[in-house]
Amino acid sequence: MLFSRTKLKEVQDKLGVVFKRPDLLELAFTHRSYLNETVRTDLQHNERLEFLGDAVLELAITAYLYRRLPDTPEGKMTGIRSALVSGKSLSGIAEELGFDKFLLLSRGERKTFDNHDRGRVYIMANTFEAVLGAIYLDRGIGIVEIFLGSCFFPRLQKVITEQLDLDPKGCLQDVAQSTWKITPFYRLVIEEGPAHNRRFVSAVYIGEENVGEGEGKSKAEAEVEAARDALQKKFNITLARL
Repeated sequence: MLFSRTKLKEVQDKLGVVFKRPDLLELAFTHRSYLNETVRTDLQHNERLEFLGDAVLELAITAYLYRRLPDTPEGKMTGIRSALVSGKSLSGIAEELGFDKFLLLSRGERKTFDNHDRGRVYIMANTFEAVLGAIYLDRGIGIVEIFLGSCFFPRLQKVITEQLDLDPKGCLQDVAQSTWKITPFYRLVIEEGPAHNRRFVSAVYIGEENVGEGEGKSKAEAEVEAARDALQKKFNITLARL
């Protein structure tokens, strides 16, 4: 065993996952450099688990976004997924979970790592993916999704706010569904003016409540502005205008 019983319990407590095969968890934290300083010839590093974990993460996030954002176009979901799986994002979660305390590195690699070299982000992100690969092999995709639900998916709202600045309707829908499991709907309140200069006013409702109104030169534009108004008034979310 590479981990003591105490350390093994500590890392499992951090993850909220009890491993049937602790050796998989140890493997997930074994960096390639560690093998250079051990006399054991039976050890492997975590790069194969990282490869698997990368695919598991993409599948889990894609399925989650598909369920949570039923009306969001594929292109927007791709952008959200890319932001979620960035190296900086994965490294940040690994830092929050204290993965640095469990990493098995060579002395030289540890010195560089502890000095917050740019390589630290890379190593931490890769370790997070390797851990996902280990959880998948040991406990299956269901436990992977539960784990991500505790540390990863809660970041979705922040990413949506950043990624959907040009899509207030999509952002409002996700917030409403995540909060109340209700899809907002729109009603045209006013349509007036000559054909070349029409004026539209739309209201957006969540359940029976009018949560916002917006004006535009088309029905679609009015609905977008109504969603923007609702996000500000109801949820205190201000989306940037480009």
